[in-house]
Amino acid sequence: MTKNKLLFLIDRIEAGGAERQMLKVAELYSNTHDIHIASLHTPDNKMLESIYDKDFKYHDLTNGSSKSSILARIFNYIFFIYQFRSLCKTLNCKKVISFLEWSNVINIISTVNLNINSLLNVRNYLSIQYGSRGRHILFLAKLILKFFYNRSDAVYCNSCAIKQDLSKNFKVKSELINVLYNIYDIKELHEKSMLPIPEENVDLLNTLGRIFFSCGRIVEQKRMLSLAKSFEFYVNMTGNFDDKLIIMGSGELKSELKEYVSNAKSEIILIEHDNNPYPYFKKADFFVLNSSFEGFPNVLSEAVILDCYPISVDCLSGPREIISNFKCVDYDAEINDVNHFESGTLVRQSEDNSTKNIHLVNALADCAELQLSSVKLKSKLLDSNFGKSQWQSIL
Repeated sequence: MTKNKLLFLIDRIEAGGAERQMLKVAELYSNTHDIHIASLHTPDNKMLESIYDKDFKYHDLTNGSSKSSILARIFNYIFFIYQFRSLCKTLNCKKVISFLEWSNVINIISTVNLNINSLLNVRNYLSIQYGSRGRHILFLAKLILKFFYNRSDAVYCNSCAIKQDLSKNFKVKSELINVLYNIYDIKELHEKSMLPIPEENVDLLNTLGRIFFSCGRIVEQKRMLSLAKSFEFYVNMTGNFDDKLIIMGSGELKSELKEYVSNAKSEIILIEHDNNPYPYFKKADFFVLNSSFEGFPNVLSEAVILDCYPISVDCLSGPREIISNFKCVDYDAEINDVNHFESGTLVRQSEDNSTKNIHLVNALADCAELQLSSVKLKSKLLDSNFGKSQWQSIL
């Protein structure tokens, strides 16, 4: 029996959360559909291998140009539209699922009058993402996305806050927007968490105190410097000098973070990015997220699944839903400085990345004193069908 063809389009195929979710969704439909994937930029080799290992078909839309001038970029996107529209016609697919904004817009333009359902995915809180680049960029984004997204067949997002943002600030019709939470392979996560830690890092996990762990890109968004300063203040305030903070990651602000850590009085350790951070979740007492914004932080969900007690700032978006076990989805509601829920601890966000977050400091002290690392977490995320059943309903 011939399978229907299902086409996915994404900006990049690297090791990001959107790419991993796209592959999980594609795998979900692989028994009933012939899966085709295209991207606007050349894929990472490991991700491309993963696509081929799953017997998916990859289509290269790139033209080999590395030029970054405005005219070159305009030409590239016109080329992408032509290429992708041709691919849609050749495959004769009935649905296209796209991830991230450029791909979403190209999906809409390319499928005009082809009798194809265009299904869009938004993975970030766009008011902050575009607003951080300036009010003119945000204004332009609002015009473009309102025009194109309202011409789609459906818009999917992975948090209630993103839905609220799209409807309120980008004027996307609310009836088009659906919240579909991420898919997690619980068995695979636990298997990866049991793998050995690199030999050079084993001794770092030996301590008489508690281990606080964080991982992610060391960039402005993740506020790792503020985390380090908050931890330093926590140790000096409580006298818990045996506790240590381990930060895993790399990025443009690593040298600045490294300089601060070298002068810190507390034990703060920086380690390189590892494609398998999950054994560290098993060894740590607490996982800490201190981002200025997120889409839906997979790493926070993974901490819950691996029973590493999470402490997270209430950034837009996702932590409020994850930590409250999806009971607190009203982002207009005020929260206390420190909030203990059944899936972790949620704290108010600080406005300044250059200094400590006193709310986070209080949360670290509170969680340590109450020994919350021994609390068994309760979460819908522990049900492997939680996100999967939502995604299965769309086709």
